[in-house]
Amino acid sequence: MASLHWRIVMLVIVVALVSGGAGFYFGIGKGAEVMGAIASQNRVYEALGDVRRSMTALESNDAILAKKEMAVDLRIALFSLGAYSSAVPYIRCKDKDRQALELARGYVAANADARVFGSAPELQRGLDFCVGRQS
Repeated sequence: MASLHWRIVMLVIVVALVSGGAGFYFGIGKGAEVMGAIASQNRVYEALGDVRRSMTALESNDAILAKKEMAVDLRIALFSLGAYSSAVPYIRCKDKDRQALELARGYVAANADARVFGSAPELQRGLDFCVGRQS
């Protein structure tokens, strides 16, 4: 009788462990799927906004507006680099990336429009993205 009791206890423990493991495994997978969908959705809306802004600048035939829009695009790119830099320490910079960031540093210094290039720390981290990263 005791042997049957231990078999039932062991069966319950095995079922609980398998159920817990399966729930954890599928829960993590579903969570990753949802997070990926949210990130993709955000990037699509951001891209649609970029298209609208670019078309407004292109259709206006206004060089000043087009230059301002390009500066906003530069700010977005630098902010993104700064915001994600700690999450991707394995990304290496090419020489052309370093050159582009040096040109961007010069542009930001020469055109320090506070409305576009404010004092967000992410912008500075974006400008410094290639510092210490090998090719």
